[in-house]
Amino acid sequence: MSIQTARRMNHARRSFVREILKAAANPGIISFAGGLPNPRFIPVDEISGLCRQILAEQGAAALQYCTAEGHPPLRQWVADQYAASGLNVLADQIIITSGSQQGFDLLGKVLVEPDDKVIVEDPTYIAAIQAFGMYEPNLSAVPMDENGIDLDLLKAALIGGARILYTMPNFQNPTGISYSADRRHQVAALLRNESTVLVEDDPYHLLGFDGNVLPPIANHLPERTVLFARIAAISVRIDDDGLVRLSGKHRPEIVGGRVRMNGGLQRKRRLGPVRRELFQLLAVGGIRPQRGQIRRWR
Repeated sequence: MSIQTARRMNHARRSFVREILKAAANPGIISFAGGLPNPRFIPVDEISGLCRQILAEQGAAALQYCTAEGHPPLRQWVADQYAASGLNVLADQIIITSGSQQGFDLLGKVLVEPDDKVIVEDPTYIAAIQAFGMYEPNLSAVPMDENGIDLDLLKAALIGGARILYTMPNFQNPTGISYSADRRHQVAALLRNESTVLVEDDPYHLLGFDGNVLPPIANHLPERTVLFARIAAISVRIDDDGLVRLSGKHRPEIVGGRVRMNGGLQRKRRLGPVRRELFQLLAVGGIRPQRGQIRRWR
């Protein structure tokens, strides 16, 4: 007798990310399809030393469960980085996830009903489509120009309402386009009178060769933005994706979604030592030289 799956699985597509990584694992292939870090920039010695240090200092406590929101010192560090860039963020507004797709999944659980409109850039990040797609949205793709998402077409897509606008304003995946300062203001202005939640995915903002970073759209629309930023994703694929500045009404729901999914806890076996190690690496400034090396390597 076959197992009957949930109805939503009828709409599930095969994972293109899985296929990309499977191809990249072939030693005979040099893959340009995925955002894989250059192995020469992975700080193996530093991370190995930090793991030994943490286990020596904290012992079994480092391998215990931790809270659903993530390691508190790491959340505070992430909040401090946002504050330094002009975004007023508290540690209580940061959620550490095990990757952007977990964050997308949480947002889908909390915000998206079947046939709700979710606006994305055209083209956009395939893993986001895959994660949101499990909740059966009506995806509306809006083309881009050299300054970012097309404003006239975005305005048309917003007619009738949309639950989410998903954007990547810095080095957009896959086009590489970065939104101009004016376009960031204009997108925020369009959304200001809408109920749409802006999901701003910003994994690469620290990796520009010139070091110049424009403020996130969240600076102009802080009350209704979820900001994903892999603060340490510079060949250290820890993905400390912060769910930042979501309104007080929705943040408990997202944390609640995580609690229901994870039983209220993250497994330290998988996340705890990594989060502590990441905090130590960031706190002592070890990630800044990594960024400098990557910017110089072209």
